Amino acid sequence: MAKKKNKIDTLLKRAEKLFNAGNYIEAEEKFLKVQRKLNSPKIEEKLAICRKEANALKGKELIARGDQSIQENNLALALDCFKEAADLLDDPRIADKVLELEALTAGRQIYDKARAAADSGDMAAAAKLYEKAAAGHLDLWETQKDQAALQKAAVCLAKAGVFPKALDLFGMVADFDDQTRYHFGFALAKTGDYLGAMAQWQSLDFQDTAFSEQRTTVLMNAVGQAYRDLKADADNAGEPGIEEKCKKAEQVSAFIRPDDSQELKDRIEALLVYSKVISARIKWEAADYEAVARLVKGLWADPELIRLNAAACYHISKDRDKYLGELSEYWMDAVDTLDGLTGGHLGNEDKMTEIRDRLVRMAHMRINTATASVEKESAMARFDIQTRIAADLKAIAQRSGIKIAICSSRYAALSGRSEQILELIRENKAYFRDEQHYLETGGYYSRAGSSLWELKTGDIESAIKSLDRLDTDNTPDEFTQYARELIRYEYGLKALESGQKNFMDYFSSTHLLFEAAPAIEGRFSDHMLQPDRDNVLSYEALTAFLYGKRPSRPIARARSLLLVKAGIIKYNDDKLTDKQFRVTVKKALDLDPDNQFALQLLDDTNMEAEKDVIFKIMGNRKFQKAAQMAFESEYPEIREAFFEMAEQIIEMNYPQDVPTELIKLDLERLKAAVTVVDPFHDLVDNIQFKIKTIGA
Repeated sequence: MAKKKNKIDTLLKRAEKLFNAGNYIEAEEKFLKVQRKLNSPKIEEKLAICRKEANALKGKELIARGDQSIQENNLALALDCFKEAADLLDDPRIADKVLELEALTAGRQIYDKARAAADSGDMAAAAKLYEKAAAGHLDLWETQKDQAALQKAAVCLAKAGVFPKALDLFGMVADFDDQTRYHFGFALAKTGDYLGAMAQWQSLDFQDTAFSEQRTTVLMNAVGQAYRDLKADADNAGEPGIEEKCKKAEQVSAFIRPDDSQELKDRIEALLVYSKVISARIKWEAADYEAVARLVKGLWADPELIRLNAAACYHISKDRDKYLGELSEYWMDAVDTLDGLTGGHLGNEDKMTEIRDRLVRMAHMRINTATASVEKESAMARFDIQTRIAADLKAIAQRSGIKIAICSSRYAALSGRSEQILELIRENKAYFRDEQHYLETGGYYSRAGSSLWELKTGDIESAIKSLDRLDTDNTPDEFTQYARELIRYEYGLKALESGQKNFMDYFSSTHLLFEAAPAIEGRFSDHMLQPDRDNVLSYEALTAFLYGKRPSRPIARARSLLLVKAGIIKYNDDKLTDKQFRVTVKKALDLDPDNQFALQLLDDTNMEAEKDVIFKIMGNRKFQKAAQMAFESEYPEIREAFFEMAEQIIEMNYPQDVPTELIKLDLERLKAAVTVVDPFHDLVDNIQFKIKTIGA
């Protein structure tokens, strides 16, 4: 018995030790064995504590395992874990979690059946099940994080015609493939959101007729919807939300594609113009003219918009120089559209002419009285050109008896009339005063017209850039070629003057420009003949190139002068010898015999050369030969040089070892030579006196 008691004591001590260490599960096991033998109230109390603490630990483990199962998408195991935890712990939150998992599990079962039905091809059954799942378990999709299944569910609902529920699910899709995006757009269209449908379909590139027809239908409906919304409030510009409806009309226009039908394009264009007119009217009534100009910019092919834009620019330009350009561009078109108006002066051409003239003077005065600026100069240049072109085209139309709407080149391009006006210009070539007048007028309406305008209004950098973006190299028409060569020529001169090394690239076809427009060639030649020019060597190289392409009289004159000036620079830099320089001057005179600068230079060169020869001859004591040369020279300066050299010889001190007789003989020969040139020259007596005094 003693031994047994010792065994129980030992077991109790172990239990106490485990209890004190917080190891309640093992402590409970030991206390149970002791309690069976001792049945002690104190041990029973400790057993109760062990059970409570052990349940808490087991419950926490179950909750952790349940949370892990949710992360692993194992809802069934998670539910079992939380149910066991609920039995062990008295925590209302665990009970709520059990209810939540039971709902999710029920949704999962519905979802699994729906997916199985979809996989088997039974879309009707799948849609019903998906709809049921979506009705109370939309958060299931986020819990499962199954985007592919979510897309399939949304598509099934859309195919079954359950569009509101389908849109709920589409709204949860994070990443669309093309098929899902198509059905999303389809569901939007079916619920009346045509603009939203087009936003989804815009990125799709399905190459089949059915989709193309669907897309056209939906876009047509979007146009109709936007138009109806605008029309409902068109008579009340102050209606709240009207500006938002105008923006929707602009959004519709963004969905047009190049391959869409012309009918669809025309309807969208009409809608856009309609919305712009409504918006512009709102801004006009608020005296916000700048907003009006912004709204109708780019849409002014409509006569009403042209006049509206011109009037707005007129108001703004009163104190905004930057709108002078727009005024100069739109005003003449606005004036010309008056011909299409009916009213009190219809048929009274004199009265209409008076009105047009007064309007032109109004714009001219507005531009002319603006503060001096680059914008003013550009606007004035544009307005003057527009006015001249309009006058020419009106004269041609009246002369030929053709009725044609006169308009600027930009308006012609927008309204598709460019070729019509170019044909009118071609057929009436005889009207123009010369080839340049004819080509430049057509140039404004050619493919390079916008670049030509930029050149003529002072923005040469923009002109060359916009020209480079055009493919004008391959068989251009005569007007495009003229504009192209003129722009390249003008930019080439700027490149030359600014020291660009590739300036010659811009003159590759300038000879064609000079051939078509000799007046430009003449101005170029006069420009080259200006004195005190920098970059002489570059200009000389340019005229050499152009003369090789077109050996005309104006180019020859410029080439002749620059050849001489370049020769002087090279001579001073020791890059030409005397002989080479004389050859250069003679070559210049061959190009232009009237080159006075070269003639004078040649005279000076020849005279200096003769001086050098005379000095050399007299230095060799060949006085008679030098005298003969001075006597026959056409230059008085040569004779003066001869006498100066003779005087120097008289005053020269001979070496002491030279006999007196030889010195006198040398002086006698010099006197005879001077007598040949001028027997009455003072040097004759001076030499004679020198001879007498030697040896005296």
